[in-house]
Amino acid sequence: MISVTRPLLPSQKKYNDLLTDIWDSQWVTNSGPKHQELEAKLSTRAGTNCALYANATLGLMGALAALELPKGSEVITTPFTFAATAHAISWAGLTPVFVDIDPTTLCLCPQAVATAITPKTSAILGVHVYGIACAVEALKEIADQHNLKIIYDAAHAFDSTLNGQPLVKWGDISICSYHATKLFNTIEGGGVYTENKALMEKIKQQRAFGKIAEDTYIAPGLNAKLSELHAAMGLAVLPLVEKERARRLDILEQYKKALNPLGVHFYEPQKNVSHSGQYCTAHIEHQKCGATRDNIHANLAKNDIYARKYFWPLCTDYPHYKNARKTDLTVSKQAVNNTLCLPFYGALSDADVQKVITVIQNCLKS
Repeated sequence: MISVTRPLLPSQKKYNDLLTDIWDSQWVTNSGPKHQELEAKLSTRAGTNCALYANATLGLMGALAALELPKGSEVITTPFTFAATAHAISWAGLTPVFVDIDPTTLCLCPQAVATAITPKTSAILGVHVYGIACAVEALKEIADQHNLKIIYDAAHAFDSTLNGQPLVKWGDISICSYHATKLFNTIEGGGVYTENKALMEKIKQQRAFGKIAEDTYIAPGLNAKLSELHAAMGLAVLPLVEKERARRLDILEQYKKALNPLGVHFYEPQKNVSHSGQYCTAHIEHQKCGATRDNIHANLAKNDIYARKYFWPLCTDYPHYKNARKTDLTVSKQAVNNTLCLPFYGALSDADVQKVITVIQNCLKS
């Protein structure tokens, strides 16, 4: 079976060497040496402050809590995202408001954001979908005009740069995912980034029960610490990222060369945004290709190829959000039925890539 992704893993020997250090120290969690080393390396890599979290969902929750937004206030976000984006807003005691996306980037549409703002709005939560950058300058202008906070779900944007600068520097806070499905992974994990050092202290307090000293708790925080075992995995994976990304981008070019002439479009970052290498997402529109996304998805599955309808469904289709305030979502409703993530990982052989291409070509030509 050809899966949609596969975790980037180091050699067992490399990981075992790091585990030996942990066993020798007997320090397995609570900001141990491996945690501190990885956090420092990621901070340096991004040129800003990074706090490690047990996963990106908890990172989003901790970030929203650290901002101390008024309870019940509205956070404008996108319905075209993974459930965790909206769930974190709800868990923080805030109210998600869903607005439409830009048809080219699939990220938040600034005009839709501007029209949805009310006196109850406290923040904007954008998503850098597939590593494509949100319209960060336009959103900042809107946020500044209305005194709103900006949070970016950067789960797909590890290492991404905009005009040569790390994308995670935009907004008040950005959150990256280090889940096993991501290019850089700690198996489970996430990173919360901010330029604001005082805010970073709150973010770190949130991940450890709201604790600032022994027996001193100043907020109802989470237990969201990254263990030494996960940090060790991150340290072992980090040196492998560049080679893995290069191979993935080579695979993307193979897909594009074969499928673009048949009407399949691939979503990629803007020219001034570096490619994160997280996902290979095709836009499959029946009128242009002669086949539907669902038809291609089903035929791939029949050939033991697992592609993913990502994102599907929209967050607004979940029972919890069906009554949420939302604007016209025409573009989002089109995107959710036309996007398909194809197999995309460095260990994918050229023969496997060709098998994926052949199945899709047969669908489009039938």
